Amino acid sequence: MNFIVKRPSDCTDAELTQFHALVASGGEVAIDGLRERIEEAHSLGFCFDGPRLVGVVGLKRPEAEYKRDLFDKAGTTIEPDEFLEIGWAYTEVAYRRQGIASTLFGMLLAEADTPVFATARIHNDTSRRILARCGFSGEGQPYAGRTSQIVLYVRRIDETLLCD
Repeated sequence: MNFIVKRPSDCTDAELTQFHALVASGGEVAIDGLRERIEEAHSLGFCFDGPRLVGVVGLKRPEAEYKRDLFDKAGTTIEPDEFLEIGWAYTEVAYRRQGIASTLFGMLLAEADTPVFATARIHNDTSRRILARCGFSGEGQPYAGRTSQIVLYVRRIDETLLCD
C-alpha cells in the first residue's frame, strides 16, 4: 500500500477526480458542490494499491455556519471557529480492516495545527473506534441526522495520540 497526503492544490486533476469518485461511491456525502469542497480542503489522504485508489480521508475547511450548526445541534458550548473537520473517509470493502483509515487519519492529523472535529453515526462502531484511538472524544448529545443519530467528536490540538 502507498499512503500519500497532499494539499488539493498539489493534486492532479486525475487525483481529485479519483478522490471525488471514491467518496461519492460511499453514498454518505452530499454530492452537490463536493468537488469544490474537496478543492478547498486543507489536506487529502490517499491510499493506493498499485495504481488503484482504495482509501481516502480528507481534512476539511468547513464554512463557519456549517460548523456552528453542528456544534449547536450537539448542544456543546465549544467555540467551533478554529476547528478543521476530518471526514470523507471511505475504504473499498475488499480493503477494510487493514488499518487504511487509521493510517490516513494519523497522517492527516499530523498536518493539523488547529483542533479538529468529526461526526459519526451513533451505530458506526468502526468510525467511533478510529476516532477514539486518534484522541477524539464525544461532545454534547447525539442529534438527528438524515438517517440516524449523529455524534460530534473533537480532538484538541494538544492531543498526542496518533491513531495507534
